[in-house]
Amino acid sequence: MFACALNDRIIASNPILSIPRPKQFAKFEKKAFTPEQEQKFIELCLADLDKYEPLLICLSQGLRKGEMLALRPNDFDFKRNTLRIDESYDHNYPDDLKTKNGSSNRTMPMFELAKTILLKYKDHDQNKRIYEHHNGITLGLWLVKLLKKHGLPRLTLHELRHTFITRCHEKKIDEIVIQKWVGHAIGSRMTKAVYTHIMDSAEQNYISQMNKTA
Repeated sequence: MFACALNDRIIASNPILSIPRPKQFAKFEKKAFTPEQEQKFIELCLADLDKYEPLLICLSQGLRKGEMLALRPNDFDFKRNTLRIDESYDHNYPDDLKTKNGSSNRTMPMFELAKTILLKYKDHDQNKRIYEHHNGITLGLWLVKLLKKHGLPRLTLHELRHTFITRCHEKKIDEIVIQKWVGHAIGSRMTKAVYTHIMDSAEQNYISQMNKTA
């Protein structure tokens, strides 16, 4: 309402933007695909990639919805195979691109599925959001319809991220590496010194494990 009023020049500024966003609390138990369900979901999305591409990015990189919607080509480093996450987009707060918290800002590996998809944006406008024509509500509805049609468990967009984290745990990836990749705050017993001294060779091994489809 306030955004419309501002656009119509009825008000000079949007007073809602100065109000801190409320914290959201999960009301339901988080779910995740099994490996077999995940593979079927990937195949379904690849069959209509123009429509479901953003869903695969959330799944394959473990991104929050807003992090996926904020992606720009200058966040991709195809030489180092990394993805920079330092913004989050919410259509209700289009000018507030802050991520959830300080831990959310990160550089993580770009896994093979995401890399294959994102390569087509290599020469696009570096400062333009690649999913600017998408929004979380529509994507959520598409996801629900796709899952229902093909008999897959009903998951939310955020539970695609939870599926990524579940796969990490199943592959015995060190907790501190998972936290680094998905932008979780480091536990109180894990010091910054420990966090920053993860051996590159060990992390590369974990990346290889995540890129395996079997």
